[in-house]
Amino acid sequence: NSHMIDHKLENIEKLAMAWIVQAVVLFLICWSRGTCADDPTIPCINENSTFTEKIQAAFDEAVRQGYDTSQVSALQMSPEGVTFNCDTSKPSGFTKATSVNELTPWDVELMGAIGDSVTAGFGATRQLFNIATEYRGYSWSIGGDLDLERAGTLTNFIKKYNPDMDGFSVKTGKHDSSNAHLNRAASGAISQDILEQAKELVNMVQNEYNEFKDSWKVVTIWIGGNNLCDYCKNPGKHSAANYIESIKQALDHLKDNLPKTFVNLVKILDVTKLSPLRGLVCDLVHFFACDCCCSTSGSNTEMTKEAYLAYNDGLEHLIENGDYDTEEFAVVLQPFFQGAEMPYKDGKPDASYFALDCFHFSTKGHMELSVELWNNMLQPVGSKSTIWDIGNPLPICPTAPYYFYTRQNSKSVSAADNPNQNNNPEGGAG
Repeated sequence: NSHMIDHKLENIEKLAMAWIVQAVVLFLICWSRGTCADDPTIPCINENSTFTEKIQAAFDEAVRQGYDTSQVSALQMSPEGVTFNCDTSKPSGFTKATSVNELTPWDVELMGAIGDSVTAGFGATRQLFNIATEYRGYSWSIGGDLDLERAGTLTNFIKKYNPDMDGFSVKTGKHDSSNAHLNRAASGAISQDILEQAKELVNMVQNEYNEFKDSWKVVTIWIGGNNLCDYCKNPGKHSAANYIESIKQALDHLKDNLPKTFVNLVKILDVTKLSPLRGLVCDLVHFFACDCCCSTSGSNTEMTKEAYLAYNDGLEHLIENGDYDTEEFAVVLQPFFQGAEMPYKDGKPDASYFALDCFHFSTKGHMELSVELWNNMLQPVGSKSTIWDIGNPLPICPTAPYYFYTRQNSKSVSAADNPNQNNNPEGGAG
């Protein structure tokens, strides 16, 4: 008994010491913000630091404070594929869509995306010394590396139907690299940045594709996480009104300049759900890059959660007015993130879904996001899944008439015909 008591006391002492070390680290970081110019070994972070600099500084500080990297190689992840047992052959009498309300997977010729570091694939393979590498080829909404069975992405779903499609990102690189292609997402981007991304996307499509006016396109927009991360510090700048106005400007530009386009506008994730991810690195990254999500101040967390709800409410109102319902252009709100919760395994947060920074998604996370996005596209408006079915990535098989659902073509679908149930026999994660 005395041995057991001594063992418990030892564990308590270790736990207490770990928290003391983390507290000291956070104190040093706060202190360093005023003294880093005098000591280059201390991270120098201020309001002008880039997102990548913040993430890198957090890891550098963790290593400086003794973070054990010896077992990190075991945490590295290869891309994860999807088992897809759907019939991808064109139906008899198939003709190319003449309206966005008749768009099928066989029609899509170009993929595009705008957003932030998640769409850039930031740190997706969980490699410690490549924590800031953008694995765009594995990005959930536009990555095109390998194939669906080896890397689950929306692009690889659609390539099953049209292997000659283009525009997707490959391999690694920043948004200005040739590998990014029509993936214009940039790490650290906030909603105010996406009008410029939309302009870049339009310019590239118009300059690189002579027949862009006749080519059907799918563009995915997901933005707002970084707004939420700074909301408690500057609620005026990151207000719901400013967020929605930025989205509107980008959508208006796409509508005016990019005909034959289906836009996935994905609801934002509640970043406060990241708070259970704890540990030296997690705490440092959250402190540097997203203090509003996981602050010890309950008022900051509550402010951020309220902003998240206001953002998504604003997106609904923006789309409901019907300004983006035309024959050649449609914006569809995809809500699967709305009910997302932290994944757990054995009673603890399942870190395998996240990059080593406890903020971005791993290749496993990207794979499951791609399944949820694909499924939302095949579910009628008003009957879309609002829950990320974590750990159970079962893709839907398109059924006649094989359309991606818009607000317009959803009106003709009855509840009995609702294809929002999985019909992919024995499908799932590969």
